[in-house]
Amino acid sequence: MEITIKQLEELWSRQASTRSKMETRRKYYEGKHAIVGRNATYADGVTASEIVTNWAEYAIDSYVGALTSTPYQVTVDGEDGSKSGVEMYAEIAKDNQLAAADVENLRNALVCGFGVETHEFVKGKVIITSHDPLQWLLLWDADDSLVAAVRRVALPVGTVFEDQVLETKVELMTVYLEDRIEDWINKGQDWVAANEPRRHSYGRPPVVVWRVNRSRTSIITDALIGQMDEYNDIDTITGDDIRNNTNSKLTICGCDANWLMDNAEKINKLNMLPLPQGASAEYLTKGNDVERVRDRLQRTRDHIHTMFKVPDIQAILGATGAASGIALRLKFQPMMHRASSMINWLKAGMEDRIALVNAMLGKASKEVLEGFTVTIQFVLPTNRTEEWQAIGSLKGVVSHRTQLELLSDIDDPERELEEVRKEQPPLTAEDQIAQSDALANRAAVDIGQVAMEAIQAAADGILDSLVNTGALERLTAARQN
Repeated sequence: MEITIKQLEELWSRQASTRSKMETRRKYYEGKHAIVGRNATYADGVTASEIVTNWAEYAIDSYVGALTSTPYQVTVDGEDGSKSGVEMYAEIAKDNQLAAADVENLRNALVCGFGVETHEFVKGKVIITSHDPLQWLLLWDADDSLVAAVRRVALPVGTVFEDQVLETKVELMTVYLEDRIEDWINKGQDWVAANEPRRHSYGRPPVVVWRVNRSRTSIITDALIGQMDEYNDIDTITGDDIRNNTNSKLTICGCDANWLMDNAEKINKLNMLPLPQGASAEYLTKGNDVERVRDRLQRTRDHIHTMFKVPDIQAILGATGAASGIALRLKFQPMMHRASSMINWLKAGMEDRIALVNAMLGKASKEVLEGFTVTIQFVLPTNRTEEWQAIGSLKGVVSHRTQLELLSDIDDPERELEEVRKEQPPLTAEDQIAQSDALANRAAVDIGQVAMEAIQAAADGILDSLVNTGALERLTAARQN
């Protein structure tokens, strides 16, 4: 594919509004909402507060935690897979800290619409690096396949570049194509090639794009931003109203104004206000319908959680151990449904990552990963108290080892079972005899059953032999004669 600098400049400018929306959503995730920096004032000249409740961060981090608290798993499919290939990928994942990269890629996809990572093959090793999506321009064909990716970074004055402190802004641009990588630099005039194109033979741009929906858009929609702004505004006004009532104006009637001004400091110090007969003093307060405020805040709060499809944690009694596992699951059901769709897109990203890794390793005549399965789990909170109480009902139904395996808090059932055995008090002579008798009786029952089955089988065999050989008919005829 051939693409000119002029075309890239036009495409970059055309995407300015998209990057602006991405930046707005990132600000909301960081708590920099529209109310921050507004510096609004009320009619009496008092500056309004700027209260922010960051629902965006709560929702995004809830999805990230639920989907990445257990790292993405790559396993082989029976005989078709290669265990050494899985070990190879595990080594790449460890060297590149891919568990942390997966967290960052998912967060970027949820906030900005997509996450992006580049792959390089340096000195026999695969290097995977996650990047800020705001720095990228992605070009897709009609089949929704990535045909080119452009990363553009502005280095401000004071940045160290090429062992020098920049005195003017410098822009760097890297263009990833299916057969080469181009590096460009702009020191304030025109774009010039920073070096010769770096050729590769991967048959695709060495870039992996992560997303959680087909449209590669943020889950922080314009409607959600409006709801969060509404909550911040109402919450701020309510708080300011409480403070204004606390510090409301004092009106005094029937007292010399000049005397009040001369003695204001002493009145404040003594916290006493002497008034002549017939004078009065009272605070100016404005009535407020608390129920309307509470209702508005609650409805807005409910709308936000419904649109994000995350549960309101304060409404879940399970946080204090009072809700059953079924109740918890119902609370998280909308989030689980949405996450299941996200998981399919995340699996596609993992498969694309492994395909690119395989392309690099294959060109280097190294073993690739084939016949693999990607597993991404949604980790649902559990009521641990209920879990531990319920496990006792399985006593006598399943083994002690199985009970330990079913407990989410037990990481190593075998070790825990061994510890339980060590803690058991030694058996007395009477207990040992009773245990031996019980085992003997059980064995006797088993042996008796086996013996009966053996005798029955032998009898059936003799009868079959007599019938098949005709001996039974001859014996019957002889008895009749």
